[in-house]
Amino acid sequence: KIDPKQFGSLRGSSTTFSLIDMINNWLQALDSPKRYLRICFLDFSKAFDRINHNILIAKLIALGVRRCLIPWICDFLSNRRQAVKINESRSEWAYVNGGVPQGTKLGPILFLVMINDLKMKSLNSSHWKYVDDVTISEVIKETEESRLQTELNELQQWACENDMKLNGLKCKKMVVSFLRQSDNYTPLHINDQQLELVTSFKILGLTINNHLKWNDNVAIIVKKASKRLYILRVLRRSGIPPADLLSIYNALIRSVLEYACAVWHTSLPQYLSNKIERVQKRALRILYPFTDYAEALSISRCSRLDDRRQSICQNTLQKIANPCSKLYHLLPSTRGNVHGRSLRNNNQLSLPKCRTERFKNSFIPYISIVFKNLTEILIRPSSKTKIVLYLQLSTMASKDLQKRMPFLPNMKTLDRDWLDRHYHLEKVYLKRLATNSIVLPFHSFTYTFNMAKFTNRSKVYIAKQKYR
Repeated sequence: KIDPKQFGSLRGSSTTFSLIDMINNWLQALDSPKRYLRICFLDFSKAFDRINHNILIAKLIALGVRRCLIPWICDFLSNRRQAVKINESRSEWAYVNGGVPQGTKLGPILFLVMINDLKMKSLNSSHWKYVDDVTISEVIKETEESRLQTELNELQQWACENDMKLNGLKCKKMVVSFLRQSDNYTPLHINDQQLELVTSFKILGLTINNHLKWNDNVAIIVKKASKRLYILRVLRRSGIPPADLLSIYNALIRSVLEYACAVWHTSLPQYLSNKIERVQKRALRILYPFTDYAEALSISRCSRLDDRRQSICQNTLQKIANPCSKLYHLLPSTRGNVHGRSLRNNNQLSLPKCRTERFKNSFIPYISIVFKNLTEILIRPSSKTKIVLYLQLSTMASKDLQKRMPFLPNMKTLDRDWLDRHYHLEKVYLKRLATNSIVLPFHSFTYTFNMAKFTNRSKVYIAKQKYR
């Protein structure tokens, strides 16, 4: 079984999921009084190139990979050659005796297997992996001593046993503390190299500082996006139409401003939100000169960035609420599950206990407050998706579905009036089907609802969200 804290190269995982889990763990730990965090960002030297094939094959067998597949994997790894070509000159071919080939689909998966047994042993320590990026942290009480050096020693021992090497020069440490105490923390070492203490670090594309605030990250993305506005100016002078410029803005600039925004949007102060919004204002001023911001938004059919980030948070919650999600365990219980009774607010999320505003404004507590009704989140498609409501020949076993997913609404309560309030409906005429059920496909699940109020069963309704 793959380590549940591995978020790289796996279906249903992403950098956003890894960062949400990481930040939630840290803020929840710091929500308890008289505690602080020590974090280490680890780096392996030539991680993919140092993999020992014999050790890898032994781990595949231990994981239960079928014996008939082992020779195929051995053939994939062995007898590989490489050469260097510059213009018309080429070096001699040389055999590669170790490592896994990068740029292939199987290569990252084999690396996941290689570091699958790298885990923390202390109950106060946690770890996160994204392929070869490994982050470990330790929650320490004010009156206790850190055991993180012991964990690092065990990691070094693991690296030696697996022919891997930690790069002490590139590994960094960070302390997150809101206690009134001195900065005399015991130094940490890897391979006799003392780790550098940093106040901020870029992990998985997001800059995190030692106060768990987003000033540094916002400054970096605003600077990066502002530099790219020059591309729009040059293309505008070249006569590129605004519609094409808008596509370039969405791809090269807005994507920078919204990367992993579900992690930081919920705790973003207004002045930083305004700073990000000003980048879009400048971009639309290039596309539509002599037009105020509100009118430019209407012409381009764009939304304000803060509204888009709110929608992205909602879509992220929709993915997390899938029981197959790696972060499903982070969701608070619904009130019906807590009380064990059938109540009017059964589908409302319970608010986690939060002592500090820092934790209360993080993603998981925030969605419990803003998106109270889990049902409305689950049956609302993402802004990029058109969900086709189609009639099927027979009704699904909706009772069985509700047993497995008790937070779903009563199948008889969703009707045409509800859809009219939340969606635009476009009619598509097909042949008549003898059924009164309608299906909404979401991710790996399919939800079936009774649509008896539809009078003409020969219609298929395509739902589009009313907001962009």
